[in-house]
Amino acid sequence: MDAIEFRGKNIDPDDFGYIELNVFIDDFTNLQSVIDYFKDKNYLVISTGEILANSIKTSFTVISIVLGIFAAIALFASVFGIVNVMIISVLERQKEIGILKALGARSNDIFNIFLFESIFLGVLGWLFGWLLTLIVTKILSTAFDRLLLTNNSIQANLESFNITSFDLPIPLFILIITFFLAVIFTLLSGLYPAIQAARQNPVDTLRSE
Repeated sequence: MDAIEFRGKNIDPDDFGYIELNVFIDDFTNLQSVIDYFKDKNYLVISTGEILANSIKTSFTVISIVLGIFAAIALFASVFGIVNVMIISVLERQKEIGILKALGARSNDIFNIFLFESIFLGVLGWLFGWLLTLIVTKILSTAFDRLLLTNNSIQANLESFNITSFDLPIPLFILIITFFLAVIFTLLSGLYPAIQAARQNPVDTLRSE
């Protein structure tokens, strides 16, 4: 590519001064070769295709982050559910608590049992939330693939932008943050029920049964 057609004439960009040059191509398959040509000439190349591709990828990343935020919100809301479940569990297992204490279990042991149970429920909820997120992102990715990539013309244009699929990436930091939030929130939500369980008097508990 030694010259560029401009208003019906072949011109060499090196023969005149300019600050900006807009280049339009008829075939997207030649896009990369045109970009490489100008880059070899040490020109700053801004490709609309690359901008579009990056915008699409950024949009999908944002969608993934938003889904992760929704999962975190759901996790926060589940804290109240865990508190209720653990309080009911303490009330229903008073006899079990009394027997354990009668057999020599310390209040600290009872406290740890109920606290670890609440943490287990939180981690289980975290796993379920991320499983649901993975399913939703897979459905969205498949829907976009079938909607856009089944059209040969659109597919060819997207491939010229290095887009071959619409996979929704889930950032690792979102995964790590939500895990620690799950542990911390469920730990806090399990404190009150665990304290109530540890304070149970075995004599009064067994007598009431």
